[in-house]
Amino acid sequence: MYFPSRSTPSRDYPRLPWGRQWSIYAASRKNVPKLKKGEDPFSGVIADKKKPSKWVKYWMKEEERLAKAMRHAGICLFEGWDKGVADDRVVKAMLSGCVVAIVPPHTLHGTGE
Repeated sequence: MYFPSRSTPSRDYPRLPWGRQWSIYAASRKNVPKLKKGEDPFSGVIADKKKPSKWVKYWMKEEERLAKAMRHAGICLFEGWDKGVADDRVVKAMLSGCVVAIVPPHTLHGTGE
């Protein structure tokens, strides 16, 4: 399954050698809830209450949906796979049990100096 960024046009999706496309993961098309005055979206607390804001709930649900898609995909492909780009989405896929199709990432190991 291919997991494109929201801003990637469909013409840039990778094609399989025999001309077909990967299955495509589509993020939710719902609008992100607007923040109200007094809401802190990063703490997930509305003013002095101890429950998550709608904004936090929205993103938690999106993350759960993404993780479920990754678990059931079998093989995951992300933008930058051909350049060895290993970002947070690649790590999430690996941790969720998805086999990630990627060129081995380039890493530089320090010499300790």
